[in-house]
Amino acid sequence: QFADECYKLNPSERVPVLVHNGHSICESLAIIEYIDEIFPGVALLPKDPVKRATARALALHIASGIQPLQNLKVMQKLNAEEAGKGQKWSEYWLTAGLKELEKMVEKTAGRLMVGDDVTVADICLPSILYNARRMGTDVAAFPTLLRIEKELEKIDAFEKALPENQPDAQKA
Repeated sequence: QFADECYKLNPSERVPVLVHNGHSICESLAIIEYIDEIFPGVALLPKDPVKRATARALALHIASGIQPLQNLKVMQKLNAEEAGKGQKWSEYWLTAGLKELEKMVEKTAGRLMVGDDVTVADICLPSILYNARRMGTDVAAFPTLLRIEKELEKIDAFEKALPENQPDAQKA
């Protein structure tokens, strides 16, 4: 992520970066929408305008309302001020954000976050739950999110996307 090659693709030095047809596209939600628009197949944004807006709102809650508050740069800055401060900060904001998300999804869920079909919101869920567990957050208080996570684990694409299944993952 900090290699010169990555910097040329994305000066913010953040991942992910998608390179397609000579174009670099940054930020997860922009990449997801690009893929949804360019490649035929399962639509990640529902056709129904209310469900579409709901899926985007849930995805944005995760990507903009929870994730930035516990990312590595924030943790490093806080830990530089006081040992362990980043962990406490992260756990607080993960718990608060997931509590809000649980209440939101209780109203919109079917089998998945917005009804029964995979949406952009579902794509965002596994990574935030993974980070919550990694930071020691007790996720048992979010039964709707955990039920949906179990449903997503049944889908091959989600299994392949798990961090431990990536080519550069550290093997135990």
